[in-house]
Amino acid sequence: MKIWMLAIAVLTITAAQADPLENARAGQLQCYRPDTARKTCAALSGYSFNKDGTISNQAQVLLSPQPVVVMRTISPVSLKGEAVCGVARKEDIDTATILVNGSPLPEDQAAQARNQIFAAMQGLQGQEVCTTYVAEGDHLTTKITLNGQPKPEFTQTVIWVKPADGYTVSP
Repeated sequence: MKIWMLAIAVLTITAAQADPLENARAGQLQCYRPDTARKTCAALSGYSFNKDGTISNQAQVLLSPQPVVVMRTISPVSLKGEAVCGVARKEDIDTATILVNGSPLPEDQAAQARNQIFAAMQGLQGQEVCTTYVAEGDHLTTKITLNGQPKPEFTQTVIWVKPADGYTVSP
């Protein structure tokens, strides 16, 4: 899967329930493409519920398996019915932390990496990404739209996990 597809998939996160962020409000995280035996995810995502009513999505996304490269972003999102929506923004990439094998890249190298990520995602900048989830047994499946148009190629498997469960972003 291309990096930008996974990054777009985690820009917005929700669950198929009356309050799509009910589990997030209880402190749980969403694990994308989980390996439950190894407790790894291709991405982990959580939320902060701010006093002013805004919601921030914190995402960790695996960009490369070898070396292990992870991007951490914080992006604003909003609820639209049972969907969580956000706009793909350059400033979220510009402020991303890039980790290699668990250590932050020096700023000059991080800036180069951010430029490459932005170039890969440039066609998505400014577009609204909305995600809903459909329960399928013990997991959820994403349903993503880009500016209202369905994007089935972005479909992912997701589970809710507790931070204490020990899941990490890893290949």
